[in-house]
Amino acid sequence: MRHRRNAGLLIATSVVLLATPQLAASADEPVYEGRTLTSWLEDFAVGRFPDMDKHRAAEDAIRQIGVDALPLLIERLTITSPASQKLIKRVQMLEAQGELEQASVAEAESLGEDIQTVSAFRALGADAHPAIPTLIELVTPAYDAATAIFSGPAERLKDDKSTAAAEALAAIGPAAIPPLIKALNEGGVSTRFAAALALRYFANEDRTIVPALLDAFGDRNPDVRQWAIRSIGSIRRLPDLSVPALVERLHNDPDNNVRCAVLIALGWFGRNAESAVPDIIEATTDPSPSIQGYARRALERIRKSTDTERKGTPAGDAQGD
Repeated sequence: MRHRRNAGLLIATSVVLLATPQLAASADEPVYEGRTLTSWLEDFAVGRFPDMDKHRAAEDAIRQIGVDALPLLIERLTITSPASQKLIKRVQMLEAQGELEQASVAEAESLGEDIQTVSAFRALGADAHPAIPTLIELVTPAYDAATAIFSGPAERLKDDKSTAAAEALAAIGPAAIPPLIKALNEGGVSTRFAAALALRYFANEDRTIVPALLDAFGDRNPDVRQWAIRSIGSIRRLPDLSVPALVERLHNDPDNNVRCAVLIALGWFGRNAESAVPDIIEATTDPSPSIQGYARRALERIRKSTDTERKGTPAGDAQGD
C-alpha cells in the first residue's frame, strides 16, 4: 500500500443515511452563516502557509453544523462518488496522453480534499461517532488496492480514500477503538485488513490496541498478519510485548512477505529491538534474498538508533548501558 500523506440531524437519521454512501450523496448540503459545508471545508489548512484564522473559523462552523455534516463527509471518502469517478477518468485520460505530471497534480488535489475532510472529523470529534461503522467499511477497499496486480488510478484512489477513512476514525478518537477491535476479530478478510491498518493511527491508546494487533499475528490470512505487524512497527510501543511476538513470527510464519514485514517492524523499533539482534543476524543467511536484505536493513536501523541514543546520553549513563 502506498502512503503519500504527510499527515443537527437526529443521530438515528444519520445512521440510516450513513448505512450506504450512495444515499449520503443525495442529502441536501448543510449551510451555516450563508455558506455551504463544502465552502467551509475549503478553508481548512492545507499546504505550507495556511490561513489558521480561516481554519479555526471552519472548525467552529463544522461544530455548529454537527452531525448534519456527516453524510457529505462520508461521500467525500467514497470511491463511488461522482467526484471520485470523475477524477479516475480524468487521470486515466491524462496518463493515456502521456501527461503524467498533470495526472499527479490531479491526484494531489484529491489528497488535499481528503485532508480537509479528516480535519472536519477532527473538529467533530466524538460527536461523529455515528459514522464509525461506515468509516470502517470505507477502509476495506485498501485490501483490494494492496493486493491488486496492477496499480492504476482506481487502485491508487482506493488506497488514498481508505487511508483518509482510517485517519477519520482516529480523528473521532477512542470511541472508534472497540468497533475496530471487534472488526479485527470477527470481520471478513477485507474488514480485518482494514481494522489492522486503521489501528496504527491510535498509538496513544497503545495498551488497548497493541494486544489486539498482537493477537492478529495469528490471523489465517497472511495479508492481515502483515498489516497487523506493520501497524505494530508503526506504533513502536510496548516493546517488551511486541518484540518477542515479532521474533516468533520471524521464525515461524510460513509467508515470506509477512517475515519481511517483521524485519521492517523490528528495524522501526530501533534500540528497543536489540534483544532480537541474534535472530535478525540469523535471518541474513535465509534462503530468501528479500529476507536477507530486510534483515540487513533492520540491523542497520537498530545500530543507528543505538548509536544516536548513546551519543545523546551523558557519559556516566552510557557506561551503565
